[in-house]
Amino acid sequence: MSIPILVGERGGTAFDLSVIEGGLAVGTFVASFLVLLMRSVHRGRFVFRALLLTIAAFLLYTQAQSIPMLALTAALSGFMLMLVYLPAVTLMQEHSDQDKIGRVMSIMALAASGLEPVAFAVLSVLVALAVPIQTLLITFGIIGLALSGLLFVRSQTFRHTR
Repeated sequence: MSIPILVGERGGTAFDLSVIEGGLAVGTFVASFLVLLMRSVHRGRFVFRALLLTIAAFLLYTQAQSIPMLALTAALSGFMLMLVYLPAVTLMQEHSDQDKIGRVMSIMALAASGLEPVAFAVLSVLVALAVPIQTLLITFGIIGLALSGLLFVRSQTFRHTR
């Protein structure tokens, strides 16, 4: 949701918007193929490292001042996001009881997309209240960093999973 707002703030055009969204798509696409090649990686630790790098890429995205930098950092964010999402989903499927896999995947789907409308609503209200988008993105990035740290500390089993 932030991409159109940031493009508008930078005086960008519809073409600029499509370039940035295309960068995000290319990043996710390339990472999806890279995940296919990862066979012997210690996936639990890899997911946490990639999660920290995803947040770092997102924080870089929040600081981009030009359309080309927005496109580059969006591609990097999308790339890193897939390096977290795909191995995490695979690990969840591999280590869940077969009779509970449907419930586990439902919870994963809820976490991945079910909370999106809530995030859109909160962001829309805050932007309407004239809170700068840069401030919101940095704040949410810092919250994500803190929650990642908490997740890392509280999930030793996942961290040590191959």
